[in-house]
Amino acid sequence: MVMALFFTRGVSLGFWYRSGLLAREKLLYEAYLDRGILSKVFWLTYGHGDCRLGEELKSAGRLHPGIEIVEMPRIFGDSPPWHWLYSFCMPFMHSRALKTADIMKTNQIDGSQAAFVSKLLWKKPLLLRAGYALTKLEKDLNGGKRLRNTAYALVERAAYALADGAVITSIHEMGYLERKYRTSAGKIKVIRTFVDLERFRPLSTGSKGPGAVYVGRLSAEKNLESLIRALPFCGLDLDIYGEGPEKERLIGISKAAAASVRFMGSISNEELPPVLNRYRFFALPSVREGMPKALIEAMACGLVCIGTDVEGINEIIRDGENGFLAAGTGHIKIADALRRAARSDTRKIGREAVRTASGFSLAGYVREEACIIEELAGRHLEAAA
Repeated sequence: MVMALFFTRGVSLGFWYRSGLLAREKLLYEAYLDRGILSKVFWLTYGHGDCRLGEELKSAGRLHPGIEIVEMPRIFGDSPPWHWLYSFCMPFMHSRALKTADIMKTNQIDGSQAAFVSKLLWKKPLLLRAGYALTKLEKDLNGGKRLRNTAYALVERAAYALADGAVITSIHEMGYLERKYRTSAGKIKVIRTFVDLERFRPLSTGSKGPGAVYVGRLSAEKNLESLIRALPFCGLDLDIYGEGPEKERLIGISKAAAASVRFMGSISNEELPPVLNRYRFFALPSVREGMPKALIEAMACGLVCIGTDVEGINEIIRDGENGFLAAGTGHIKIADALRRAARSDTRKIGREAVRTASGFSLAGYVREEACIIEELAGRHLEAAA
């Protein structure tokens, strides 16, 4: 079976590689290829030079030979308006790959327009995959940007109407989508995300430091300002791994608050397990989440995790059992949760965190999604016969 995977709009193989996400993102598709569930996967990306990078990665043994890169032609510029235009041209420009595919899949809803136009054009089954409800996220973060929110709402509505099936990572996101779009029963299924439990596990790396760590994008929804302002109230140091548009502002806030914060830059997912194991605490102060992999990876390594009591995070953390939930997203509530974590039996909480993370295995995810893929492809073949 051959799959065509549509990358999120604007995302390239080069971005995955430079940001350290490639090891995490390729894992599922290499598992499908290794298990014989798929014989080939086309990655339709938004990068110039992705084909060359793909061949270099294959030569170095860092990308499965069964993955073929289909890059964005250079006639399209590398900016959001060009990406929007290309997403609608993609189905017509890459007919060879798309006609070969037995099933199509999205990586997120943003960019799914390329997938549902391809479905209509080439009559192939489409599986939507989304880590979160795009319209819900945009409303929370960009409430005043009406044109952008309207465009995303139209794309999301069309995607769920035209798709043959959909996979979402959390129960609360599924409920929102079913209410908003009145999808048929069973069309949207919840499959909780996965982490690489062979790599993310407690390691004997010596004594853990007393500080906390954050790993992820430095963007507004992550609420890192409140976390930084909480630090002087609980005496913890914080190391931040990641990049993003908020970085310079956060550096200024940490200085003004006299908070002990180090900005460590980007780190690849391959390098992350031993780094996480050097810390005792992991903090995720977001105002909203889908099903946060960074949190599960930290729990798998046995860290005591502190998160805000918001959707996504509170589906994973049980307050006082396998981690700690702040009762709000402000710095005072976050400081209180950090103090409770510091006073806790960290070994006991860490062991329970590892047990929780064990339920997010790659093998389990592959098993569940493969059943959906085979069902959709089989149904399509029966209808065509």
